[in-house]
Amino acid sequence: AMMLDKTKIIKTCLIASVFLFAWANRLAAENINVPAIKTIRELRETKYISSTMKVLGYYRPNDKGGGRFQWQSGRPERFFVDNGGTVIVPTGSNGSQAWVREVSDKVYRPEMFGIMPSMKDKSLDSKMRSLHKVLADVGGGTILFDDGTYFLRDFIVDYSDVNILGSTHTVIQNDSSNWGVSTHLGSLVGVLGPPTGLTGNTNKPFAETKYISNIVIKNITFVWDDKGTRGDPLMNGITISNATNVRLHNVS
Repeated sequence: AMMLDKTKIIKTCLIASVFLFAWANRLAAENINVPAIKTIRELRETKYISSTMKVLGYYRPNDKGGGRFQWQSGRPERFFVDNGGTVIVPTGSNGSQAWVREVSDKVYRPEMFGIMPSMKDKSLDSKMRSLHKVLADVGGGTILFDDGTYFLRDFIVDYSDVNILGSTHTVIQNDSSNWGVSTHLGSLVGVLGPPTGLTGNTNKPFAETKYISNIVIKNITFVWDDKGTRGDPLMNGITISNATNVRLHNVS
């Protein structure tokens, strides 16, 4: 009986080894056969070459903003809208075709939208809004920040079911050199149930407010910026309003 058990174990191990070997070879073959280009800018200048395209980086190879994109076509005009991250419409296209990023488990990096650590640029505000819109459209997900300092303004979460996760040394700081006074509610980060309308007089309360829930912020340091407080004293904090089940872990 003992010999029989050992034989079964050996056969099982051999079958598993064959399966893993075949699986590894298939992945290797897929990667070999996928064309690669360097940047998102080059992807935007590229129409159909292959059903799948590998992009090595957003601005340059290995900057963590690249990924795999699938070619989709045959849609009505203006169906696809280029959001600079997950949907890239080729230059000159009428929006009926686009490169669409492959995303696993609804995990999105700011780098996918061209938001890099240490970068200071006014375009980051619109890029971050595009990232938030994608998560809101897919019903939530995860924003995963890398190590480093991200200079942002008005990081507004107004949708449910989102994890905002840092890495070992993730810092978010207001970019006062570009922005100064906030255009929203002042704080650097806002978890805010969005209003759906005004009474007709902006000095009166909102007519209706949508509540949001299930937001996690974890492993992020928010750095106080003295320059930011000169224009807006609240430009360094976190605002939580009209939101439930908001959890902060290792946040300072």
